[in-house]
Amino acid sequence: MYRHLNLLFCIFKAAPLSISIGNLLLIMIILYFYWSRTKVMQLRFNSMVLFFLFFLIQNLLFAAYFVLKIPNTFNDLIAPIIFLGFECAALLLLLRVTWNEA
Repeated sequence: MYRHLNLLFCIFKAAPLSISIGNLLLIMIILYFYWSRTKVMQLRFNSMVLFFLFFLIQNLLFAAYFVLKIPNTFNDLIAPIIFLGFECAALLLLLRVTWNEA
């Protein structure tokens, strides 16, 4: 029983970093769509591109934090997993909308 909990905890330790890296990939895909759209529209810079650049920096900092400070308890893991999970769901919805518009 204890071995199974230890294995589950090891899997959960990697979850925030994995979700954060997935969010980074989603942001880069969305950023590519918005960047290509600004070139077509002959605009110098779009506010959505700026927003996603800041979002990309924030997620890079999150990923660096989870690399440097690995949580030691389940309580330290719950909030980041929930936050990053909701962020991933929102990014997937935004990617779907962006994909349909492109």
